[in-house]
Amino acid sequence: MNDLQNAEKALWAKMTKQERAIIAARIALRLLPNTSFGTLSQNPAVNLTHEFRQVLIQVVKLFDQSEATDVEVQVDLIRASLSGTIEVVEEFKHQAPVYAARSAAAAAQAARTQQPDEVARAASDAAEYAANASRASEAAKIAEAICHAAINSAVADIEAMRTKGKVECFATPLLDSKNKNLLQFWDAIQTSIYGKSNLFGFWQEWYQGFLDGKPIDWELQRRVALIDDDIWKSSSEEIAEEIERIRTRWEVEKALTDLSDSLSVRTTARHGIGGNNPPESIQDERLYGAATLIWEAEEELSTALEQENPAHDWIEAILAKFKAGLTSLLKWCAGKVNLAVGTAIVVGATKGSTVVVDAYIAKHPEKIEALIEALERWLPFLS
Repeated sequence: MNDLQNAEKALWAKMTKQERAIIAARIALRLLPNTSFGTLSQNPAVNLTHEFRQVLIQVVKLFDQSEATDVEVQVDLIRASLSGTIEVVEEFKHQAPVYAARSAAAAAQAARTQQPDEVARAASDAAEYAANASRASEAAKIAEAICHAAINSAVADIEAMRTKGKVECFATPLLDSKNKNLLQFWDAIQTSIYGKSNLFGFWQEWYQGFLDGKPIDWELQRRVALIDDDIWKSSSEEIAEEIERIRTRWEVEKALTDLSDSLSVRTTARHGIGGNNPPESIQDERLYGAATLIWEAEEELSTALEQENPAHDWIEAILAKFKAGLTSLLKWCAGKVNLAVGTAIVVGATKGSTVVVDAYIAKHPEKIEALIEALERWLPFLS
């Protein structure tokens, strides 16, 4: 057993089940450029969706269910991948001297022969074997460096897991400058025919997020991982469209949550809004109309999102209401430059409760604008 094999075996020896799951996920991500580049080198026009999808599913499963019994199957698969890469190192190391010996033999044959055709053939064989020996030697060095980097980075990940937890572990950049081979492979993937196509957009963002220590939202990753197998078997364009449909809906949900956090419904108590010490409040008919439109649109959108595929016309009507409310709100705010954040804007009563909008949402309409933009991106995917 060589040094790499010993190091790989020792890596897994003293980890808990959760640590094994997270470390395996990180190793799968680190090896992805290597396996994908290997596929790409055989076919420059290859579609790498399958490779990236497989690792996405593994990573999400290991992140979410790191304590589950069946995750050991995924851990074992990833361990096998790392072990296989280590075996490749030994294979290349074995091939290099074999090719070198064949090259020397062919050169000797060329020196002995008297026939011009045989001399040329032997010389050509010697050159080819020499080139193969050089390539095998270089491949062995690269594969060995990749394996060492994967194992050493995993050791650092274990420490991060034990001191900070799995979320912070993934907040650590996946590859450092010492992983130059993997980073070069990643660059080659991005500049490939597939990498430069629109079909690679999500995968580029997904993997780059791990590289930067800023993974895209885990809920979005889960939803993409759960795409039906039949869709994955369809054309690349259809897969990309489904991913974008999922992403745009998720962006709407996120933007709605951000907006909802700035709106509130407070029951009117005996001592007024806010109890014994109610906030300063104002009432204005123009503001009432603007904020009511926004409030109603927010409630309607929440209801619409309870459906998997709400009707296009329904979402379009909600979008129009948000736009109308925002336009009116901006006009009203233009004359209220001194309105303080913390002021409660009382805009009306709904179902026995008083609608209260903090002045922050009036002074900073970016959250409404963000939701409008998200709805506009989602709308084309609805029927």
